[in-house]
Amino acid sequence: MNAEEVELLGDSKYRNYVAAVDKALKNFEYSSEWADLISALGKLNKVLQNNAKYQVVPKKLTIGKRLAQCLHPALPSGVHRKALETYEIIFKIIGPKRLAKDLFLYSSGLFPLLSNAAMSVKPVLLGLYETYYLPLGKTLKPGLQGLLTGVLPGLEEGSEYYDRTNTLLEKVAAAVEQPAFYSALWGSILTSPAVRLPGVSFVLLHLNRKLSMEDQLYVMGSDIELMVEAVSTSVQDSSVLVQRSTLDLILFCFPFHMSQATRPDMIRILSAALHVVLRRDMSLNRRLYAWLLGFDNNGVKTGPRNTRLSNPEEHATHYFNTYSKDMLVQAMVGILQGKARGGEEESALMHDLKPFRILISLLDKPELGPAILEDVLIEVFRTLYTQCRAELDLQNQNPFSKDQTQLSSKLRENKKTAELIKTANLLFNSFEPYYMWDYIARWFEEGCRRTLSGSEPSVLSLVEFCQLVDFLLDIVSLPTRSMRVICQETYIEIQTEHLPQLLLRMVSALTAHLRALYLGELTHCLRLCSKILSKVQPPLVSPLTLPSAGARDLEGRRALPAALEVPVSEDVFEDRENPASSRSSESGFHRLCSVSRGRTGCRLTQLSFQRRCLEHFRHFLCSLVKLYIAPGDCASRMDTLRVAGPEERESVSEQKECVAAFTAACQLFLECSSFPVYIAEGNLKSSPTREEQADGESVLPPLWLQTLMDACCSATDFSIQAVAISLVMDLVGLTQSVAMVTAERVGSPDSVQPMSPSQGRVAVVIRPPLTQGILKYIAEKTDFFKSVALILMGAVGGVDPSASSAQRGALLPAPQPGALVQHL
Repeated sequence: MNAEEVELLGDSKYRNYVAAVDKALKNFEYSSEWADLISALGKLNKVLQNNAKYQVVPKKLTIGKRLAQCLHPALPSGVHRKALETYEIIFKIIGPKRLAKDLFLYSSGLFPLLSNAAMSVKPVLLGLYETYYLPLGKTLKPGLQGLLTGVLPGLEEGSEYYDRTNTLLEKVAAAVEQPAFYSALWGSILTSPAVRLPGVSFVLLHLNRKLSMEDQLYVMGSDIELMVEAVSTSVQDSSVLVQRSTLDLILFCFPFHMSQATRPDMIRILSAALHVVLRRDMSLNRRLYAWLLGFDNNGVKTGPRNTRLSNPEEHATHYFNTYSKDMLVQAMVGILQGKARGGEEESALMHDLKPFRILISLLDKPELGPAILEDVLIEVFRTLYTQCRAELDLQNQNPFSKDQTQLSSKLRENKKTAELIKTANLLFNSFEPYYMWDYIARWFEEGCRRTLSGSEPSVLSLVEFCQLVDFLLDIVSLPTRSMRVICQETYIEIQTEHLPQLLLRMVSALTAHLRALYLGELTHCLRLCSKILSKVQPPLVSPLTLPSAGARDLEGRRALPAALEVPVSEDVFEDRENPASSRSSESGFHRLCSVSRGRTGCRLTQLSFQRRCLEHFRHFLCSLVKLYIAPGDCASRMDTLRVAGPEERESVSEQKECVAAFTAACQLFLECSSFPVYIAEGNLKSSPTREEQADGESVLPPLWLQTLMDACCSATDFSIQAVAISLVMDLVGLTQSVAMVTAERVGSPDSVQPMSPSQGRVAVVIRPPLTQGILKYIAEKTDFFKSVALILMGAVGGVDPSASSAQRGALLPAPQPGALVQHL
């Protein structure tokens, strides 16, 4: 009760007026039917009219509440009209100034009425707004958003009151000033889904298409953040009509070549607009693509006049690359990272699947999807990995495990991860088969180069990248059985062509940037290489494709040390005609497959793959040993291999990391050396082995083997010595086993008869990197086996590894390599 009412209480007639109003309001409490409400409203109207000389309405809060109740949508239009009569009487009595003060009391019932009013009620309500609300002018601002929310539903296309409602809104805009009006309008659009279509339509109707947006900035209102939020929400509305109108608005108000909104605001709007592609509606997609490619809704080129090219395709490409590509990439990355939710009500699963589905849809547009794929694919990998890890709690999952059975079972049993993997594979299958693995190889090479140059660290470290690729190998390269049946050819191509190329490029990059990588990074990279090799599937080949091992092998063995010194910058896919680096002792390796690299047209045979992998990896192994394990020239110590003494055994802080990296390197080298080939026809006699060619010869060990032997004897840590010795003994054992099998095959009577291709017999052939001649040289011309035996015996307390050569000679006779293998 204000001061004016308190003063009037001294008037007996006013007190009688208050009592009469109170009595009239009592009638509402006893109303049981809508007719009773009309009667109660009539009595209240009579009391108010009889006391119109007082410009104050007593009990105004209660009256406002009762009138709002009488405007309930469930009540008939007769009650609504009677209540509007009461409103009119009150507005006449109190006048504009008091109405502005008490606006919230009476507007709470009036504003929601128009959208539910009968045709006979609408003109009366609009009349109230025109007569009593418009004169309020700027004092209407506190209730402006509510007024617009109440009036905008009258802007229904084809409605009898469309023009009258539009005129009313124009007058309101003029009365309160344009910026304030549009700010309230964007607030209504943001908070009230029911008025989004008429609200956006009103804005579109009142935009002057002949003027630029810079000349009509009042349309954005006084709060640009509010408009951006309203547009972002409206473009994701459940109604296609609302989305279509909002895209039309975006096309005109937010061209990429203009600066009406800040870059973060543009990315925010674009992130929301990208969700329209999920509807698969051509009218929505056409507007979105036109916005991104520099066209208006009618296909007319937009952008600065000096950049508009005559050819539409050239204009679209230029505009996209110049203005919108970077924002599209950032918007897509934001969606993948979960910074932009798609709708007001959606499940967590749908929210997680949307980024992949949006990207799949964008790939259907050649000018957009393929252009940004290079920049967002790494984020796709990370998002998929993060979501699956969070869902299945894979933090304790053993990384780089070659047995993916347990992980695959978890992924299939969980509904969310199963859908994620299914959608991700749908995305990956839309690429060319080579693309994803080529992308991984290029990213890995770039990651190594960034480490070498010492530039600003990438958002994604090399270790994290290895974990992502490890996860991808489990969900992409090895599909479920049903998927293998459907896409068998594609997955065979991955396992026989693209994974070998990936491995070769990774080994080449590691060799080139060994000094720049941390030992922890190196360990992860080598374990990933080992896992990739385990996924490579050797196809069946004809023995006719296997190169003979005649004089070329002997020449290769003589040239081996020089061949190992190949420059690491050599193109790993170059396949020249018998280059010097290819005439190594591995030239007898089999051809597994012939691969066409789609983007460059180069051919990578399996022979080239394995030979080049070994060449690069031998160079890598030599560098690793010289850098971390046994610095110095191993060639000068070849004839006098000895055990490192106590004075050379130094503790290094990186010892554990060094052991882990060296172990991973040796494991990968052994796996690559024992990689098999399947021969489907003919007999193996047509492909003589190097052992048969060089039987009885003594061959100087190649440089990589000399370095490895030096690590066995000169390393200052027994853990490293044990790993190196284990690798050498495994290679010796592999050579002896192959020699034994070869001897049995040569002596077998079946070897005389050639096999017919129709017999369906498959031979598994392994060509070890060592020969009998190399083993003979080591046994006869070095004391390597003695030194190794002493090291092993010293580790169990049998012999002092630092004993002199004479003492060692007295303790141990020079063993033959085969006997040493059996002894160990």
